[in-house]
Amino acid sequence: MPAQRITGVDSELFEAISQGKKAIILYPRTLHRNVYLSYFLQQPDLQIVYHRLAEDYSSVAAWLQALRADLLTQLAATHLAALPATAGPAEIALALAADLAGVAAPRVLLYLDELDRVPQDGHWRTFLEALVAALPAPVQLAVNARRLVHEPWADLLNAGVVAVLGTAHRRSSLIFTPVAPPMPRLEVYAFGRGHVLMNGRTVQYWDGALPRNLFFFFIDHERVTRDEIFAVFWPTLRIKEATNVFHVTKRKIAERLEEQMEMAGTCDLTIYSGGFYRPGNGMIRYYDVEDFTVALQQAAHAVNDAEQERLYRHAIAIYRAPFLHTLDMPWVVERRDKLRQMFIDALIDLGRLKKRQQHWETALGHFVRVLKEDPRREDIYREVLQMYASLGRIDDMVAQYHLLEQYLATYVGVPPSRETRDLFERLKVV
Repeated sequence: MPAQRITGVDSELFEAISQGKKAIILYPRTLHRNVYLSYFLQQPDLQIVYHRLAEDYSSVAAWLQALRADLLTQLAATHLAALPATAGPAEIALALAADLAGVAAPRVLLYLDELDRVPQDGHWRTFLEALVAALPAPVQLAVNARRLVHEPWADLLNAGVVAVLGTAHRRSSLIFTPVAPPMPRLEVYAFGRGHVLMNGRTVQYWDGALPRNLFFFFIDHERVTRDEIFAVFWPTLRIKEATNVFHVTKRKIAERLEEQMEMAGTCDLTIYSGGFYRPGNGMIRYYDVEDFTVALQQAAHAVNDAEQERLYRHAIAIYRAPFLHTLDMPWVVERRDKLRQMFIDALIDLGRLKKRQQHWETALGHFVRVLKEDPRREDIYREVLQMYASLGRIDDMVAQYHLLEQYLATYVGVPPSRETRDLFERLKVV
């Protein structure tokens, strides 16, 4: 599949985003790291110096020694080689920049892969700031990590020397969005177990299950009354008792978020206005469920097939796992079922779009995914039978029909419908 279709970024836009920048960040939650790396590899005048952190390092100093050893095998690293073993992060950064400047190539890229495997502390910040400042114009730094904190990148972004890739379809660059005055950046990923980051730092300790569960309830409900909250969490308590527990729990949520902020101040997840609790306006937010639902809404009103396909693919990629699948509260179960059905409908719509375009293999892949999610869909079995027939894979079509027969006999106690049987008989003789 073309890289542009996957990322929504073509080669010209990629060049426009990265050109003239000293550093390029691959956003930690992007699904397309390897695709972006392919863009770099496709540039004929670019020499890539690649370093992957192959293990977790207990200190920045330990990693920098490994980095030096690796680059001594790749470069004529005379400046790095001349450093004493006691050299600090800034000294190593300056020597590295000087050695990269000596590479005989029109453009040079230092690609640091899995950079989250080193502590992101003050020494790490010192090294990166010194390196970016010292890089000469033909040399760039690219950073790939599954976790990055807000600093030192915020200042570098505000200075215009860093670009972010992997947020093309989002409303902001999230923790790397330049804003003044500085604001907390909250990221919430509810497809799966539930993952929360504040300024790139994971919120791991919630002081019990209740604050975490109430947090996700607030995030998933943009406007909710106190009575609705009490009915979900404390239906058997008197109003006064529920009110006390509610305010204590709400304060615990704020404290857990504030622990991850590098700036001083309070963190109000919600504000009370007009009888409703609404999202507070003191932070930049990203919520994967909201991103998912907005993409599907936009896909339904897309003006052409290409835009509709891009939006469906974006939504499907966001749905990594069922919504908060470790929680069994009634509101979570209901929401999980609804979102799962939206995901299934997106797969079906995209499959039928590709079927109209006579892209049989692609359509088949989407329909098969639907049956893995919901094997009760006999209408999708018929789509699969048609795709196999269009591809000339009659044996696979017959096997699929027998799977349907077996499923219906085991779980429903009926044979396939007349419509399905008639279709199968017609396709067998095509």
